[in-house]
Amino acid sequence: MSKHDANTKVLHNILDHFSFINIYGKAGTGKTTLALQCISILLSYPEKTQNVSVWVQASESFPKKRLKSLYSYDQGLLAFLFHHIFIIPKTHPPFDYYEQNKILASISDGAMRIPPKTRILVIDNISHHLRFELSQFHLINDKVAILDDFFDSTIIPLIFFCEYNKIILILIHEVSYDPTQDKTVMFNDQLFSRLNGLNIALQKDQFQKKYFIKFHTDTKSTSYEYLLRQKGISILPNP
Repeated sequence: MSKHDANTKVLHNILDHFSFINIYGKAGTGKTTLALQCISILLSYPEKTQNVSVWVQASESFPKKRLKSLYSYDQGLLAFLFHHIFIIPKTHPPFDYYEQNKILASISDGAMRIPPKTRILVIDNISHHLRFELSQFHLINDKVAILDDFFDSTIIPLIFFCEYNKIILILIHEVSYDPTQDKTVMFNDQLFSRLNGLNIALQKDQFQKKYFIKFHTDTKSTSYEYLLRQKGISILPNP
């Protein structure tokens, strides 16, 4: 079995077992690349399907150039993916936190109809507008009220919607430094990590010049080294 096939089977196994996934890491660690690979695997491995993916431009534009770079070696697959990925909003990401939440709410309450064969929904990135909105308030009670509303009115209904329709939900996050843990975590880690799903942390070791991927839930954690190349993330087997 080639490294490429082994890597695909690892990701395929993860996608078979989890319907809610958080992907987080610093810029340049491959968060968007990993999400695109997950879409490709779900829609075309081991064979191409009629299923589709929805990509929500929450604060980042859809990475067309990255997708082209990933699958430049297979123009047929590339054309297939472009045809089976639906982008919301079609023109540009929402301008602020409130416009973003309105779009997400319209998906979960059915006001915005997504394709009936949607298999995976990716939101890139869910943290940016929330982080900025929280920065506008200084009182802790105001911040807590925003977070409570965000989870109760936006995130939880979206999770229920995806579970009911058997859609895998992937959220791409920014990160922040948590002094209490003395490490970098996903933004609002205490809230997002409590949700029943898989967390995928991507990290680059500046001294070793190596990349590490960590899959973790409330009860289990596994780490691997990975390579980040033009053709995407390649997870290396542990020695």
